[in-house]
Amino acid sequence: MFPNGKFGISPFLLMDNKYPGYRATVCEMKLEDLVLETDSPYLKPQGHNEASPGLLKEIIWKLASMFDVRSEEIARVTTRNARQLYNID
Repeated sequence: MFPNGKFGISPFLLMDNKYPGYRATVCEMKLEDLVLETDSPYLKPQGHNEASPGLLKEIIWKLASMFDVRSEEIARVTTRNARQLYNID
């Protein structure tokens, strides 16, 4: 229905105990359908004072572990996805 739609992966991914179903849902998705987001001030993972772009690396590392690929692959694919979504050449 929405061929260009993407799913934003937020710091929820870093909150293992608080949102266990979130991680399982993300694992069912394709990397080609994901973009990364970090600026949700109300989503503060444990051990962090705020949600900020600084969490991007942690989200990438977590996704790499979940999808059993290198973090560079996650960064490459999600960057490509964001460029397509926002029509950035």
